[in-house]
Amino acid sequence: MKKRIKIGRYKLAWRSVDLIGLDEKLNGSHSLSSPNGVAQMTVGIDREDWQAVVAVMVHEAVEASLAGMNLRYAASPDFSNDNGNWFFAMTHTQLSEACAQAGCFLADCLPDLKKAYNKRGSKK
Repeated sequence: MKKRIKIGRYKLAWRSVDLIGLDEKLNGSHSLSSPNGVAQMTVGIDREDWQAVVAVMVHEAVEASLAGMNLRYAASPDFSNDNGNWFFAMTHTQLSEACAQAGCFLADCLPDLKKAYNKRGSKK
């Protein structure tokens, strides 16, 4: 298992989210439920370009916001267990709210994530 780096704890709407950097090239994931009651988001930071890391963070932050607003759905049954099975249904106002939540979260966490990303590069 690759190294897990706790970047920090940030607010996404009313939830606390622990952001974890993974020392690998994987994309990202989020879980809004955990045993300790704190949501978790992970992102792979072992990439050549910072923009790819940010793109993953935008995706995960918006998706987590939509999921937290109960706007993410899955077709059932899902025998393939594929992430392509998720779909989203919302009004334009709900999309605006999810983007605002994600934007505030990103404004708070990206400076710390960038520091971890830069440290990762110096250790190679």
